[in-house]
Amino acid sequence: GIAWMPLFRGVLDRMIPGANDPQAPLGEEVLKAIALARLFLPEYKCIQAPLAIVGQKAADIALRFGANDLGFVAVDRKTAEELELPLLSEVKELFSTTPIQLSLNEKEL
Repeated sequence: GIAWMPLFRGVLDRMIPGANDPQAPLGEEVLKAIALARLFLPEYKCIQAPLAIVGQKAADIALRFGANDLGFVAVDRKTAEELELPLLSEVKELFSTTPIQLSLNEKEL
């Protein structure tokens, strides 16, 4: 399948416009791009909002805006720290209260 994701630098949850990178997009712009991608790119099966990049709050909103892929997660703490990825167990816990169903590809684990 084909996947799409917005490209930008910085974690949106921590991004203050103009603070570190004046070219960094606002969270609102990224969420609009995700919503537009879902509407105008129906052939793309995966619209990604990588949790490691967008952060927890923006990822939760992005799932409601049309994203259906949170990107890579680490299964162990050492890998999570080395690669700066969210830990799988924490992701499961974070989204356990959301009405959106998370699905995991067990083959990749």
